[in-house]
Amino acid sequence: MIDKIKKGIKYASKKQYIMKCNGAKTIYFTTDKHSKHWFYPRLSGGKKHEPIVTKMLIDSLNKTDIFVDVGTHLGYFTCLAGKILTHGKVHAFEVDKHAFNLLEKNIKLNKLSNVEAFNYGVSDQEGFVKIPKISSPKTDLSLIINENRKDYSSVKAISLDKFFKEKKAKPNVMKIDVEGAELLVLKGMQSLLENENLTLFLELHGNELNKFNTDSKEIISFLNDRGYIVYEIVNHRINNINEKGRLKKLEKDKLIQYNTMCYVTKKNEGAPDLV
Repeated sequence: MIDKIKKGIKYASKKQYIMKCNGAKTIYFTTDKHSKHWFYPRLSGGKKHEPIVTKMLIDSLNKTDIFVDVGTHLGYFTCLAGKILTHGKVHAFEVDKHAFNLLEKNIKLNKLSNVEAFNYGVSDQEGFVKIPKISSPKTDLSLIINENRKDYSSVKAISLDKFFKEKKAKPNVMKIDVEGAELLVLKGMQSLLENENLTLFLELHGNELNKFNTDSKEIISFLNDRGYIVYEIVNHRINNINEKGRLKKLEKDKLIQYNTMCYVTKKNEGAPDLV
């Protein structure tokens, strides 16, 4: 308890988190309690959130690409991609209105005119989705599918296929982090998945998928059937610069019951090198 209090005092004066990465400088507000807790002390001293994933995502982006961030939360990856895509576009989706308000502040702070943010849920069809009623941002907020409860909020839902058909655009790189609703997002973007050059960073919440009547086997098979190879990014959360991540190909019969990030691609020239 004493150590926790000391840490709180140490970072109380921190109003911003500044990250320099591959020549890009991104800034995030840490004036509110939630943002301060998310960034500090976990990312103090030059550390990065999921550094291996951060590097892989940066390496996947070209300046003219279209990047999609589904479940952007505070906009860590959204703002970073916005800085890199000087002649490209970023579309960010966040279902939590409290996190969305902070996201918009970070986009404005970084002066990113190439980023569009939407307080939408992303699913397999248009309409509305239910989320728990909350009074502050929640990192693990998920949709309500099977629960019969009264304390919920309704949020507009879109499918990515329809969204980008109206935009007359095709994404190149996507990050999906939706706390168990992965299959709903994928089913709503089946036309986009036909793109031979689409790369996905898919957070697979193996311990949450049962809430959506699915599992990792169904998701991996769904992607395999559409020509994609699914790799688990092993050690994707490590922050020790002396450690190395690695990619492990996931077969369609693989049952994953933990939270991990996956690298998903149609390219079969071998997995990229990780550092």
